[in-house]
Amino acid sequence: MLMKSRADPYGGNCMKLTENHAWDEHIPTLQRARSWVLLGAALATLMSSMDTSIVNVGLPVMVSSLHTTFASMQWVVLSYMLVVTSCIVGVGRLGDLFGKKGLYLAGLLLFTLASLGCGLMSRVEGLIALRALQGLGAAVMMALSFALVSDVFPKERVGRAVGLLSGTVAFGIALGPALGGMLIGSVGWPAIFLVNVPFGVVAWIVIWRFLPGSSPGKMGTRFDWGGTLVLASLLACYALAMTEAETYGFNSLVVPGLLLAALCGLGLLFLIERRVKAPLLPVALFRNALLSGSLIMSVLVYTVMMCTILLLPFFLEKVEHLPAQAIDILMAVGPLITATFSVPAGWLADRLGTRIVMILGLLCMVLGCLYMATITLEADIVGFVARIAVINFGLALFQTPNNTTVMEVAQATQRGLASGLLSLARTLGLSTGASLMGAVFAALVMQAAGAVPDINAAPAIAFARGIQGTFSLASIFIVAALVLAIVIWLYLGRREAMGAEESSDFSKTDR
Repeated sequence: MLMKSRADPYGGNCMKLTENHAWDEHIPTLQRARSWVLLGAALATLMSSMDTSIVNVGLPVMVSSLHTTFASMQWVVLSYMLVVTSCIVGVGRLGDLFGKKGLYLAGLLLFTLASLGCGLMSRVEGLIALRALQGLGAAVMMALSFALVSDVFPKERVGRAVGLLSGTVAFGIALGPALGGMLIGSVGWPAIFLVNVPFGVVAWIVIWRFLPGSSPGKMGTRFDWGGTLVLASLLACYALAMTEAETYGFNSLVVPGLLLAALCGLGLLFLIERRVKAPLLPVALFRNALLSGSLIMSVLVYTVMMCTILLLPFFLEKVEHLPAQAIDILMAVGPLITATFSVPAGWLADRLGTRIVMILGLLCMVLGCLYMATITLEADIVGFVARIAVINFGLALFQTPNNTTVMEVAQATQRGLASGLLSLARTLGLSTGASLMGAVFAALVMQAAGAVPDINAAPAIAFARGIQGTFSLASIFIVAALVLAIVIWLYLGRREAMGAEESSDFSKTDR
């Protein structure tokens, strides 16, 4: 097909456009096209985020319907999570090297078809396999969504676009259980998969129609298959360890073995990446204080956010004695607040700078966690909503400028890798929070309950004290993130004052 070089219609770097996807009179305005691309990426992000949690509520019903065991059904959740976690960085780099649009459309199509297959499947073995394929499609969407919007929006508007996607991530993760419960109760468990199909079709058409095709990255650059395999293996070991700890506790003998394997894999990855000519994760990449700090802060923040998703329903059920429908509504309040304020947070970041908005967000999260740590049996629904609102407002102020910062320091040829690292940090934080914070909460509840056979028999006061103690620990995690943000701010300010502003390590290590 004839190729012709044009100026990038989005105002960024020049790119090759095919005649089928050229910017021409069929697209009314540049702004409208950007909005459509953002809509398509938001739909894809919503689906992939929602599917990390929507299946959990359907496991008991699916065990009965598919005539299988609960242990087998757990792999329906685990296969998705393992593939997403292990592949997300590799597919982000593939997008940089061979073009983001084609890979993104392939991931969207795979996710949509796998969702359709899951809804029609009647055997658990087939469901597990299709969930793994669904996870591969989700990994592509998670890894490249932020990169796509960073490519098409000008620098002064990237914050608002990233803000919308950031809010969509938080909303999708928390929406999953509530929507899943409603669909299972009214239609049946296949609906939790089939609901993705119309959204996937719309997102695919929008991205295909409005996103110009980009040329591959540097010609002759090889893909680091060895590093990718080692990274995928160590991430899978870590994810399995966190899942095992969440189910059986950290006393399980399997957990330290898996963590040791992940640690050994990390050492092997370090050796490989220092020797290959075109590493997946160049070691010098993480010398960028801004990049490394942002990723560490993301892990800490999402570890804490898992507390609000996993633990607060216990308080509403065991202390407030609310029905399931009321719990679902209240648990949606926080994500709605995050989604509502994520775009304004991006606007503030574009106007005031990412650093100050990020620090304000972390301060709000510290105050929210400390406020949640004061909750008692006498707390009413208004008090609960006020506490969760402060935490999620802080999340909106933090995650949008944090994500924007990472995407801005990335060159166009490594935005897929940057987006994949952001999604990996979020995934690692959520899985760590589910196991670590869940174990802390269970231990505190059982300690406060005294001699009871299991956690379900604990009195309301024990659950209240479990929430207090867990969020006290959570506030320490956020304080650590806040201190890191301030240190990085002072460090970069000092470098700028000395006339040695930190350059992008992405561009230096893109070999």
